[in-house]
Amino acid sequence: MPYRSAYSPRPQGRAGRNWSLPCLNIARCGSGVLNEGAWDTRDAYFHIIEDAHARNFDRRVGEWHAPHRGATRMSEDPSDQRLRAPASARNQDPILDVLRARLPPSGLVLEVASGTGEHVVHFAAGLPGLVFQPSDVDARCRESVAAWVVSSDLSNIRPVKALDVTGDWAAQIPGGQVDAVLCINMIHISPWEATLGLIDGASRRLHPGGVLFLYGPFKRNGAHTAPTNAVFDGRLRAQDASWGIRDLSEVTDVARLAGFNAPEVIEMPANNLSVLFRLPG
Repeated sequence: MPYRSAYSPRPQGRAGRNWSLPCLNIARCGSGVLNEGAWDTRDAYFHIIEDAHARNFDRRVGEWHAPHRGATRMSEDPSDQRLRAPASARNQDPILDVLRARLPPSGLVLEVASGTGEHVVHFAAGLPGLVFQPSDVDARCRESVAAWVVSSDLSNIRPVKALDVTGDWAAQIPGGQVDAVLCINMIHISPWEATLGLIDGASRRLHPGGVLFLYGPFKRNGAHTAPTNAVFDGRLRAQDASWGIRDLSEVTDVARLAGFNAPEVIEMPANNLSVLFRLPG
């Protein structure tokens, strides 16, 4: 069954539950305040971790409303479809350093849940020998990704595609194998089924020796790595019991069953981890 993540429009009551939109839905909010009925959990929630203090959240009509530090439009120009998220600007260089040291010099990289598109543009500029395929199920995010790609004038980024990781990857993104799959800040803000679909799909689409790269907060041996992560996890689970920071050992067990080797784990700023699973070969 398709999953609903924090990146989807929040349903209005039990009868209105919508499980079809798994990815980031960021408000177009030139004023700097997310509009009523629209929100950006990826960035707003990550301020809990990255700024090391709790954020203010208001319960409104069954939705979490994030204050001014969510994603905003790049400009007041209505023709500019780009969105920006402060967390992306903070973490993109540390992530790029990890990728540069571990991805092949050439090949095809699929990014799952590309969000605003800032990451894929930054990585493509920093790794010019690689070709990047961004993806996101949300149409507004795909507009932002496409606009970022156009403004970057980079030739090593393919047109953004729609991808629901719990669906048939081959049908949604036709083509052959890829050399790496990137997924940043998704698995804790989506049901466990999304993690299962991500790992299974990656195992099928990666070349032998290919890398699945995950970034975000994780538990280790059942414990949070920082008090701020515990606060973050509690807020996620209060919003939806199917969300929450995953235990790295449980994710590793799923990856092992899918054929991946034991992960390389790299500690990152703001109590996050980079986790790299590699297929044999």
